[in-house]
Amino acid sequence: MADSRGISPIRMDGNVAENWRIWRSRFENYLKATEIRKKTAEVQCAQLLHLIGKKGFKIYKTFDIKEDEKDKLEVLLNKFDAHFLPKENLTYERYLFMMKRQQEGQILEDFITELVEQAQKCKLGDLHDGLIKCMITCGVRNEAIREKLLRNDSLMLEEAIEQTKIIEKSQEQSKQMGSTGEGDSLEVIGQCMLACKKNNKKYNIDFYIVQSDTSAILGLNSCLTMNVIKKVDSVSTNANCKDLVKIYKDVFVGIGCLSKPYHIKLKNDAKPVAHPTRRVPLALMPQLKNCLDQLVKQNVIEKVEGAADWVNSLIWQKNLSFGHTCLNELKQVIDFCYLCQKYSNSQAPEPLRSHDLHVLPWSKVACDRHGIPLTLVTDGGPQSTSDIFKKFSKEWEFTHIFSSPTYAKSNGMAERNVQTAKNIDERKDIYLALLIYRNMPISGNYSPSQVLMSRKLRSIVPTNEIEFQPKVIDVVKYNQFLNNNQQVQERTFDHKCIRELSEIQNGTKVVVQLKPKGNWIPAVIVRKLKYRTYVVKTNNGSEYVRNRIFIKVVPNTKLNPCLLDSKTVKREENENSKKCYIDLSVSNETLDNDVSDNNEGQSDIESSVSDNNNVNHVNPLVIRTGRVVKPPDRLNL
Repeated sequence: MADSRGISPIRMDGNVAENWRIWRSRFENYLKATEIRKKTAEVQCAQLLHLIGKKGFKIYKTFDIKEDEKDKLEVLLNKFDAHFLPKENLTYERYLFMMKRQQEGQILEDFITELVEQAQKCKLGDLHDGLIKCMITCGVRNEAIREKLLRNDSLMLEEAIEQTKIIEKSQEQSKQMGSTGEGDSLEVIGQCMLACKKNNKKYNIDFYIVQSDTSAILGLNSCLTMNVIKKVDSVSTNANCKDLVKIYKDVFVGIGCLSKPYHIKLKNDAKPVAHPTRRVPLALMPQLKNCLDQLVKQNVIEKVEGAADWVNSLIWQKNLSFGHTCLNELKQVIDFCYLCQKYSNSQAPEPLRSHDLHVLPWSKVACDRHGIPLTLVTDGGPQSTSDIFKKFSKEWEFTHIFSSPTYAKSNGMAERNVQTAKNIDERKDIYLALLIYRNMPISGNYSPSQVLMSRKLRSIVPTNEIEFQPKVIDVVKYNQFLNNNQQVQERTFDHKCIRELSEIQNGTKVVVQLKPKGNWIPAVIVRKLKYRTYVVKTNNGSEYVRNRIFIKVVPNTKLNPCLLDSKTVKREENENSKKCYIDLSVSNETLDNDVSDNNEGQSDIESSVSDNNNVNHVNPLVIRTGRVVKPPDRLNL
């Protein structure tokens, strides 16, 4: 809206940069119209600060302007340009210009205006008019306009725009002329007012009577009056489903029916199928009969007497909530049962985790003698976990990591090469067999000798001399082959519905398998060493390093030995302990008391052994991998 002072202040909402461009153009035009240009620069600056408004004046107060430049209009305008206009990115502006297309429903004149405005931001120079004309030809939706512009390529920009407007206008006029003769006119022979009812509300609607055998229809105004339809100017995403069901209750109540009978069309080669009848339990027969009778009354199904070509099976769904409750209760019992946990199955494998690929050869090895590796991977044997080896790895500056004990899969590449070496025929020359193996392509058509020494080795196998010439392998191609091979292995392995086991916090009560497929014994998580590897502490105080696959989280409560039904349970303390039997012919209350008095260093069920058994509890010596050191049996003379 126009301001009494001349022009309205600049708008600070929306696209502020575009608002400033428009306001500056209006201000410069205002200076010309009022002949303020003829006045001093001080007056012109004062006019700008007065017309720009209160918010613009506050912005002016933040400018750092030298004293001798305060009354220069060009300096003041440049300061506002730097504040309102973002830094120009010609590449992005030209990209927007090239991507302009006329949208569906957009007026052609608006599309051309947007193109011209965007072209002004692109600094196209001498190509300005030509590129605008080109983008009109490419972006216009009307095929007739595009064909006209392509036919007359010599047209100037103004002529091309004029031609597009003429074609668009002529098409609209032609469409209006053709629409006046469409359809048959209906002769009105009378008029009446009828009462119409919707949602228990009556409306008096005027109807025109025509000579035609057709159904009565409602016009647009009548539909709007009766709220049959509603004009929607905008759509809100805040609508609640329950509110819609409540407002339009009549739409969601009852059984929906088609206005006319629907004829189901079958294929020409369709063959009738008659399913056998299904048995229904006698206890459910009354409920089933009542349900079928109700469906017949609602005209959902129809009773048929005699044989029929098509017979479908009856599906009867029972309430399964009782069964689900029983299963949940049974699962809780199993979770708190010591023997159930002890003899439960091993856990399913986790998703495959491949080693990281390294660009340089021998930067990560299992065990090798070709230079110093960056990373050494071993199975954690005594020879590689000693203090001497730790000192050696520190002095030679390489990182030593070991796989999880009793879990050879985590060091699969080394284990696979060990298997290959074992399969070599020992009856032949072992060194000659290894030489032939080093010349065999095993990874991406490259042999180990080519990967290590960039050449093939001479052996007793006849080979062309050209093959012995040194040639550096294509490292990118080789690593790509290894990466693709790893991805295929991971997809194949993880396809078996394998899931990742959750991470376990320190201090969590667990059960652990000391050896694969062995029994589960209670333990506590001490700390996490690395990915999927933990240190656990058993009830006898021994600590073990185990993979996550051998660790299972148990409920945060003591396992209940009172759930056992047998009167005697065979007990195994360790692999070297003598077998004994525990008398459980006592009450549940006594067992509960015995278990609650156990200290933390003993197993729940093992501590309930009676003193009459005279069993000596000695903590066995267990090495890091879980193997028990068995002392020799000597005669007690």
